[in-house]
Amino acid sequence: MYTRRRFPVFFTFLCAVLLAACSMAWAQSSSALAGKWKMTSVTSDGNDIAWTLSITNTDGKYAATVASADGETSVKDLRVNGNKIHFRTPYQGEEYDIDLTLQGDKLNGTWSGNGDSGQTKGEKAGA
Repeated sequence: MYTRRRFPVFFTFLCAVLLAACSMAWAQSSSALAGKWKMTSVTSDGNDIAWTLSITNTDGKYAATVASADGETSVKDLRVNGNKIHFRTPYQGEEYDIDLTLQGDKLNGTWSGNGDSGQTKGEKAGA
């Protein structure tokens, strides 16, 4: 009988600890993504294109802008799932898909659009 009474207390305690750990992990992930990122995309002919990705997180909602020599614009279809990021952005009159993964303090991934694709990477500005 004594063991049965302790199980609900232990189970409640375990759930509270797991919830706190998940909340801390989410907060670290969102703070790790938020900020300004110096990005480089490599074209199919080997040229580097420099651009800046700015990510904000307000009340759990992400927003992002992309800046390059062509100017600054808000991204479209932004999705953040854990350490994975997807969005669409215009560049020289075409729409491009960007898929990135946060790996430590770097973003790595790919771009695709206009019948082409390539690698993209970045690090936090000032890092």
